[in-house]
Amino acid sequence: GLMWLGSGLTDPDISMAAALGLYGAFGQAKPVALNGPQFLTGDVLEKPLSIARGSVAVPKGPGLGIEVDQEKVTTLMKETSGSKRIEIT
Repeated sequence: GLMWLGSGLTDPDISMAAALGLYGAFGQAKPVALNGPQFLTGDVLEKPLSIARGSVAVPKGPGLGIEVDQEKVTTLMKETSGSKRIEIT
């Protein structure tokens, strides 16, 4: 059957959750490859994805099965328009 590559190498954990949902929806237990978050130093989820022994479970719950921590997002946002920060309210 058709196999595909999912990557979390340079994408945030939100993208990783989306890739996991896609694999889970189609019963793809062993993708061609699924890169983990190797180049990112922070996560933006309330409860980080649990990666252990080369495996990760598809998050459970509505939507992507994750909750975004808005405070973490705000902290990680880059400054825009000079020294002005975009605030999420």
